[in-house]
Amino acid sequence: MKRWQRLRTILKVLVVFIVADVLFAQAAWQWAPFVFESEHRKKYRVPHPVYHHSFRPNSAVMAKWGGIYYPFYSNSLGFKDRAVREVPLASEKYRLVFIGDSFAEGQGIPYPETFVGLIDEQLKSRGVEVLNAAVSSYSPVFYYLKTRHLLETVKLDMDEVVVFMDVGDIYSEANDYALADGKTITKTYQVEKDPYKGLRVFLRDNSLVLTFLYRLRDAAIYWWGFLRHQVQPDEYSVDHGARFAGMLNKLGGDWTYNPQALSAWGKKGLKNATTHMNLLHTMLSEKGIRMRLAVFPWPDHLLRKDRDSLQVRYWREWSAEKGVPFIDLFDAFMSQGSAEEVIETLFIPHDHHWNEAGHVLVAEKVMEGWSLPGTPGSLPGN
Repeated sequence: MKRWQRLRTILKVLVVFIVADVLFAQAAWQWAPFVFESEHRKKYRVPHPVYHHSFRPNSAVMAKWGGIYYPFYSNSLGFKDRAVREVPLASEKYRLVFIGDSFAEGQGIPYPETFVGLIDEQLKSRGVEVLNAAVSSYSPVFYYLKTRHLLETVKLDMDEVVVFMDVGDIYSEANDYALADGKTITKTYQVEKDPYKGLRVFLRDNSLVLTFLYRLRDAAIYWWGFLRHQVQPDEYSVDHGARFAGMLNKLGGDWTYNPQALSAWGKKGLKNATTHMNLLHTMLSEKGIRMRLAVFPWPDHLLRKDRDSLQVRYWREWSAEKGVPFIDLFDAFMSQGSAEEVIETLFIPHDHHWNEAGHVLVAEKVMEGWSLPGTPGSLPGN
């Protein structure tokens, strides 16, 4: 008898706990929705029917990158921006559009402190409007198709496009994404679907306790991955122990110094990237829109002193052939001091993306030698 009474008491407490948890979750959604906002929930990173993925327009969330939380805003075009705002399709100002992947997006950094945000602020008084169309995991196929969509479907006015070509773009072009029927971007690999994802999301969205446990799990996975990091024991790895854990021997950048990677997928990626960059250049030229191309190193390249990297040589030659101004940020980073000092001062700890100081350097180098328009509508020089 006492056993059943004890069981009923436990069940009552459990029911009260669950009801309270659900009610508090509903109250949180109403009054403090930021409790549920985190990077793994992808609340502002959304699919796109043409160019695969983008940002949800007019979003204002607390984004998460590794262990960093930072405010994220997108404008009416679905571009990362200083605030939620309406961007007119037509503009009398000289409009400069940046496009690239996570580096140009500025993952982990609020927009005003990214190099695009810094350039935006600097050029505002010079009659230049700056927009950032970059999103993580983009590559040349995105640069072409998204720009075409913006010009021909959205009817967005632009005067110049600056492409930030990441070393990792070549891996994506070879292994991740492809142009399907000339109109859309598709993944070239299949991700196994989770049949229980919908149920888990429903439970998590309606329980503060489960939300906390998911956050705890994410933190544990991140720190466990950091603590157990092991440098791969091959002739192309660089061993600096825990000091630069998570920053070195990154998959996707080794095609520039590893002949096996270059042979396995690097040449294919370069071929695909060149095809899509050619399409982009031809389209912009036909529409009278100027183009620039920038390349930049990863920590691996800094430690290897790979100043004249294959990434630099290849795209410098492409730019010269097309008459496109070329921005070499390999030289800019390697001129700042020793590789170890540069990595520690200009990159996010245990990450190969730039910190705020790194973005300041990039902004300064991009603007060097760039003659700016003195009046709205005039063209900057090369």
